[in-house]
Amino acid sequence: MKPNLVQRQRVMLWLGVSWLGLSGCVGERTEQSTKADKDQVLTAEIAKKALLEMDLEQIPPGVIVPEPKDEPIKLLGTDEIALGIWKCNLGKKTFEVTAKYPNAPRHKFNHVMGVFRRTPDGKWVAKVKYCESAE
Repeated sequence: MKPNLVQRQRVMLWLGVSWLGLSGCVGERTEQSTKADKDQVLTAEIAKKALLEMDLEQIPPGVIVPEPKDEPIKLLGTDEIALGIWKCNLGKKTFEVTAKYPNAPRHKFNHVMGVFRRTPDGKWVAKVKYCESAE
């Protein structure tokens, strides 16, 4: 008696699933994704370190904002912190700073926004995405 096509497909599917289970691919994938999720958490300390190490040449010369300083972290909200005038949203992985100089002849209002990203080696870095300077 010849097995029909449906029975052959079931046997092939069962063999494939069994092989994956025995080879450990399913278990490894679950462990890797769990570890990656834990590593993705951006903490206040990590955000502070990324800002302090940020390449300030990302900010154009016409945008005048003070650089981040090693100050105590202030908790503003559930996912929000501040380092001086630099504000971070840890949940959204963003940062921003606004500096106002009302008596300046130019560049009275300055604003910088950016994001925290992970490099391929797993290090968090601060990347500037938007800068503005207005009279």
